[in-house]
Amino acid sequence: MKEKKKEIKIYLSFEPAYQVIYWSLIWLTLFIGLIIWLEYTRFNWISLVMGGVALLMILPSFKTYLSVKDESLLFFYGGRAVKKVPFASIQKIGYSTGRKINVYGKNNSMIYYFYLNQKNKKKLLQYVNHSYPKIEQLDLEDVRKLDNSN
Repeated sequence: MKEKKKEIKIYLSFEPAYQVIYWSLIWLTLFIGLIIWLEYTRFNWISLVMGGVALLMILPSFKTYLSVKDESLLFFYGGRAVKKVPFASIQKIGYSTGRKINVYGKNNSMIYYFYLNQKNKKKLLQYVNHSYPKIEQLDLEDVRKLDNSN
């Protein structure tokens, strides 16, 4: 009988430049609402609306994750499934000292790339190493060689 693989859920990060812009917009919206609230001595709807907009902007970040389910990597952005990569099509996973993870298929072609923080990157690589030992894990030097050859 085939052993069922454990399902995991790992929160994804945005590309670093997008992540800075995203969180800057959230903080800007929140502080504009706070400044408007502090300027007026009575209740006003503008600060309440700005706080609500900031909360609505935060919600998609909680629904951006990577799920390992049914022998596949499922990528969810804002709660919507965007990409499904079956483990059968993955030959190599490359990682760098930063946040980027590259997924390679046959003929060393890049299937997908995504970003994880260090803790989640370690969690994913340990899971892949334990559950799918045939998938080769590449370090920074190997990833650079592959990217230059393509």
